[in-house]
Amino acid sequence: MNSSPHPSFQSVHVQLLITIFLAVLLWALYLRLRKVEFFRWWAWAWTSSALFLAAAIESVKVGPDWTPLKITLVVTVLVSGILQPLLLALGGLSWHVPGRSPQKMFRTGLWITLGLSAAAFWVGYTLRMHRDVSFAARNLPRTLTMMAALAYCCFVFFGQWRRKGSWAALMSGAFCMFYAINQVSYTLDFVGILRKYYGNGTEITPNPIDYVQVLFGSQLFFLDLVHICGICLGMILMLVEQSQSTERNLEVSERRRLGLAVNNVELQAEIDERQRAELALRGSEERVLQILQGSPVAILVSSVSDQRIELANRKYLELFGYSPDEVPGIEHWWPLAYPDAEYRKTVQEQWRALVYRVNQAQGDSQSMSARVHCKDGSTREIDFYLSRVGDSYLVSFVDLTSHKSASDALRESEAKFRLVAETAPCAIWILQGERLVYVNRHAENLSGYSRGELFSMNPWDLVDPEFRSMGQQRSSARLRGETPEPRYQFRIRTKSGELRWLDFTGARTNFEGKPAILATAFDITAIKRSEQQLLERTMYLDALIANSPLGIVTKDQQNRVVFCNPAFERMFHYSQNELQGRDIDDIIASHDLEDANRMTFAVRSGGVVHATTQRRRKDSTLIDVELHGIRVFSGDTFVGAFAIYQDITERRRSEEKLQALRNRLTRTQEEERSRIARDLHDDIGQRLALLTIDLEQMKLASEQAGSALARELEALVRTAGEITSDVHNVSRRLHPSQVELLGLAPALNNFCKEFANRNSMRIQFTSACLTCKVPEEASLCLFRVAQEAIRNVHKHSGCPEALVELDEVSGFLRLRISDRGNGFDPTSAEASQGLGLLSMEERLRSMGGELFVHSRPGGGTCIEASIPATQIVPA
Repeated sequence: MNSSPHPSFQSVHVQLLITIFLAVLLWALYLRLRKVEFFRWWAWAWTSSALFLAAAIESVKVGPDWTPLKITLVVTVLVSGILQPLLLALGGLSWHVPGRSPQKMFRTGLWITLGLSAAAFWVGYTLRMHRDVSFAARNLPRTLTMMAALAYCCFVFFGQWRRKGSWAALMSGAFCMFYAINQVSYTLDFVGILRKYYGNGTEITPNPIDYVQVLFGSQLFFLDLVHICGICLGMILMLVEQSQSTERNLEVSERRRLGLAVNNVELQAEIDERQRAELALRGSEERVLQILQGSPVAILVSSVSDQRIELANRKYLELFGYSPDEVPGIEHWWPLAYPDAEYRKTVQEQWRALVYRVNQAQGDSQSMSARVHCKDGSTREIDFYLSRVGDSYLVSFVDLTSHKSASDALRESEAKFRLVAETAPCAIWILQGERLVYVNRHAENLSGYSRGELFSMNPWDLVDPEFRSMGQQRSSARLRGETPEPRYQFRIRTKSGELRWLDFTGARTNFEGKPAILATAFDITAIKRSEQQLLERTMYLDALIANSPLGIVTKDQQNRVVFCNPAFERMFHYSQNELQGRDIDDIIASHDLEDANRMTFAVRSGGVVHATTQRRRKDSTLIDVELHGIRVFSGDTFVGAFAIYQDITERRRSEEKLQALRNRLTRTQEEERSRIARDLHDDIGQRLALLTIDLEQMKLASEQAGSALARELEALVRTAGEITSDVHNVSRRLHPSQVELLGLAPALNNFCKEFANRNSMRIQFTSACLTCKVPEEASLCLFRVAQEAIRNVHKHSGCPEALVELDEVSGFLRLRISDRGNGFDPTSAEASQGLGLLSMEERLRSMGGELFVHSRPGGGTCIEASIPATQIVPA
């Protein structure tokens, strides 16, 4: 890191030295003229200013961290900086109203100063993380109070000039006014920084030390040096005027002594008074000489008549290196300071014009700038300030070399800015009046016009007529110093006729000393097209939601209603305003908040929920709804959800009626089967048994008689027995009485054995020890499922083996029938056309059970039926 001081610190040190010089001068005047309270207040004021500058310099050197030393220096800066304008104003008051004592006002002002300092310190410390904003907040009270105090002092000095014709008072008042104008500029800068910070929360510069250094090296800070020099010069000239006034009084006194003295007592008194005045004059001249020699500004006094150098202070010798012997007069100065003859001629012409202006307006200070060749071979940029005091010229020299270096650095920065502007991915232009004075390459590519064409045309011709008037009004307002909307969008028509959208941002600036508008614009044509497409899609979506027969509601992260469509309002009898911002579950699910919260959590966790439930209307009636809940993300952030409600109350009632009808039909079918089975068993079966007995007796009689009909009767007996057996089997299939008599497990075991024997199959039946008492209807339902499933195995699987399992799992009675046969696709159309699976599913559903089919082609089939167990009995 470079340890050399910033060039701007040379300027602040110069200002500190000038301030100390001015304070010393004022203290000297007060000690000499004790009755003039003005000099005491101003001596304290500029002493406070010197303390302010010294503490500010040390604060910058300490660094940005708020250490105890830093805090002490900041407090010193605040108190001394705000105390200075109070003391200046009290000095101006004592000059304006000499008989009034401002002591009481000083005590009141001191408390106000301490209060302002404390407030400024607190705000600055609070904003210490935003260092530039903290700097502006701490210094704003000082610039405001300095501006007011200097304005009042300017008024006082101008008043003295009008009353007494004092050119020194006029000069002091003028420089006080210029100094106050500088404070206005600082105030505007600080207010701008604070407005930008509180407007969008962004910092202007990253390092407040750099900001202070740039401020110290600015033209305003340099002008501060000049104005303090002017105030110093005005004080000197006021002292000179006082000396001249004393001399005139002495001359009047001498004439009075010669013409009017009548006795020795009066004459002696007059002589004593003159001697005292002469001594005071010589002392004053010595003090003025000491002040000039100790001034931190190079000063030279020359004779008007022969341009002989009467006085050159030590700073003059340090700055240029030329001694009074080397430069006894102005004519010796030119060849040494300007060895180049051509440049010397130019500077001499400027000097003669400067001398002419000073002679025409005596008492005013005039200035010019030139390069000076010093004795050590270096070249310095110098500002010359010339004023005439009686028969002498007073010349002050201000070294601008550091300021010139800063200006060169500024020009280099401007070159870098142009490079950035030319390579920026946005259009940049500067509009001055009705013409473009700068455009970058991207602006040429965007408009299709070359840079020369853009400079020669009216830029408003590029803007679409719909936006042209608005743009011209805002541009004119911005040039007048108003603050219209800085950012907006408009269309332009390119050279090829294409319409393109621009996102425009403009700000007022100065270009070559004239007001202008610096503008940047991004091409957002593609974004606008996307926005239009999105708008069209949004219109379709809004129309779909508004006219949808389904109730739709959107919710935020806290499950609060954001929007609901008209169908939702009709469904639940709530309006949008009644639901807005409220928890939807608290309104329509207050009767079952636990289940509603569970579904809300499921939406957050799983993303999509589909369920049927009940929700409450505004009139407290419950309706059956089918609910779809879907969560919504913005990137990776959960922003809410939307729910779709369908009123299925009528459908649910229809389904319940249909289910009741199915159950009734099933019961009726079973009752009819039971009746037919009883008829077959009790009537037809008995008669077939009697027929068999009769045929058997006839066969025995025929065998005893030796009749030939015995063989036919034996065949009839066998046929009658088979018919009887078939009738018995049909009876059992129609109504398996074993289920009632033996129970489900034994009945299934017997059925599996009989079916296997009858169809040449191997059916293995296993049953766990059941701990529940199965109702008769449930047992019959599972038996029918087993019958249908085993028949399907025999008919379709192509496998002679099957496994039937009956067990109890988690409060459910489960029946499984599996095989290793051909299998099938349960989702295929052919599988859905059969009535076997449908009848099994309907039977189970009527009992509150479920049917599961697991199969795939070539992988066998497993039919699983489950019914809730009802009554648990001890094992």
